[in-house]
Amino acid sequence: KAWKKENNYTGQPYDILANKAIVFIKLCQRLVIHEASYASIFPDILEGRAHMFYLYNIGPGRTWKLLYEQLSNHFNTNVNHN
Repeated sequence: KAWKKENNYTGQPYDILANKAIVFIKLCQRLVIHEASYASIFPDILEGRAHMFYLYNIGPGRTWKLLYEQLSNHFNTNVNHN
């Protein structure tokens, strides 16, 4: 298993989505996983608040760009980081 659980994105304050996405993308590139598959794989590294937000507000069938934007818009706010 190439993914380390401590790299999962939780949505908790100071858990920075961009940092987790960089680690995720670099691993996908090393494993030759194409960007078209990112949106179907990324939910597997979500936990806690981020996982619940994905389940109830995003769901499958989104593009990688839209999935990332929705998570970012929801969690990268002053409310969530203060």
